[in-house]
Amino acid sequence: MTIEDPHYPLLYYRAIKLDTDAQLILRPPTFMNQSARPSRSSQGSSNLPTQPTAPPTATLPTAPRVPFLCYGCGKT
Repeated sequence: MTIEDPHYPLLYYRAIKLDTDAQLILRPPTFMNQSARPSRSSQGSSNLPTQPTAPPTATLPTAPRVPFLCYGCGKT
């Protein structure tokens, strides 16, 4: 496995969680910086909405809730 492998960051994380000394001998994963990432073409995204749509609100009636009680003292 190489450091460029797409699964390397996950395997690195798992290895250092199992044995913290693994970080002393394994190279940390590298992440591409903004300038190294491929640029997006604005041509393909012209049909996407400019603002995210809000999720629909619940229209079903809800049952009244019991007041929250403290597990320690039993007060609301």
